[in-house]
Amino acid sequence: FVLDRSYSMAAKNRWSDLKMSVQSFLTVRRMVDVEDVVSIVTFNAHAIEVCKMKPLADCATELEMMLGSPAGGTLFAPALRMAHTLIDQGLKSPSEYLPLLMFLS
Repeated sequence: FVLDRSYSMAAKNRWSDLKMSVQSFLTVRRMVDVEDVVSIVTFNAHAIEVCKMKPLADCATELEMMLGSPAGGTLFAPALRMAHTLIDQGLKSPSEYLPLLMFLS
């Protein structure tokens, strides 16, 4: 996941709604009893790796524990580069995972 945490996400509970949407998605995937591995990157003017190739439940916990309000500018490129690196690292490890990038802004 690549999640926008810039200042514009502070309006109308967008950040809270976005986090709730991701949590709902992770919950549904856990209910299907899949063994997904998830990474989460947040961004504003900088990209931050919140969760790196961890099981669904672990990333859901880390996402829930994220504190602070959205702030800063909006630069997509650093976050997309970080996501690309994470996907590349996942492809190099032996697995049967199919990479999927979800960009939410």
